[in-house]
Amino acid sequence: MNTMLLTSDIRTESDVVFVRQRARQIAALLEFDAHDQTRISTAVSEIARNAFLYAQGGRAQFSIAGGAGSTRTPFSMPPSPRCHAMARQVSRYASSAPRSASIP
Repeated sequence: MNTMLLTSDIRTESDVVFVRQRARQIAALLEFDAHDQTRISTAVSEIARNAFLYAQGGRAQFSIAGGAGSTRTPFSMPPSPRCHAMARQVSRYASSAPRSASIP
């Protein structure tokens, strides 16, 4: 089972920036150190930029995988009350952002 945190379409350059910022925020909430937060947000940004430049857009989906050892998402950890609290925090932050993003 996956806990969906955020889905955002990538259609403009500002969408690429938005996705990078959310990747860094989620990595911080998952308590990755600053170096890993930078690595994660950079990797997500590069993929988003490639989708924007070469595939005429795409969609970024951030979720937490429910199974131990899952490799389907970049952030894998077992479901816990902490995960659900983090999902609510990301939802509140994304819903207050000045651009559109859907939280399933």
